[in-house]
Amino acid sequence: MSLERRAHWLPVDDAENWGTSQAADGMTPGDTNSIIWPEYGLGLNITTQPEHPRRLDSILVTVEITGQGQFATSSGLLQLMIDGLGIATETIGIPSFAETAAIQFPIQPLSMGSHSLEVHYSGNASQSITDTLIVLPRPGDVIINELMPWPESGLPEWVELANQLPLPVPLDVLGLSNGSSASLYKPCQSFSSRGARAVI
Repeated sequence: MSLERRAHWLPVDDAENWGTSQAADGMTPGDTNSIIWPEYGLGLNITTQPEHPRRLDSILVTVEITGQGQFATSSGLLQLMIDGLGIATETIGIPSFAETAAIQFPIQPLSMGSHSLEVHYSGNASQSITDTLIVLPRPGDVIINELMPWPESGLPEWVELANQLPLPVPLDVLGLSNGSSASLYKPCQSFSSRGARAVI
């Protein structure tokens, strides 16, 4: 396989400017390099604060845009979507190569459970990224109500959880520690409002 230069506008002695050809035959003599960086390019990254929000927490979503092309731009559209719904749209350009710009979106508290985050950028270059945000119950929302640590031979151990809220709690956001770092989950189910019980 040949070594290809990623960008003619970056120094030739920069090791990051070289990489192995990704062409089917391992080389591109006389043709466009297979790993060339574009004139306009960007990378996206999503972070949330808090990282693991709980019920009633306000959430701050930060989107970082890193320039990955030869040229910066002054404008483009950045859209944040949660569970398929458009939440906010901002105008922001692509920064210079390897530089990063950030934009923040304050979000009202979300319901407990898993939520899909999507960010779409459109302009001289287009890019999208998705992530999952899990909103947890607050301490005391769900309690351990009963447990069977020493079952009869052949029967499983179990724990009964009781919901203390006047609304359903999805079980896929709950974890049980067995004394190690492992957590046990029962996904895709929920138990209903106050007084409801679930055996795991």
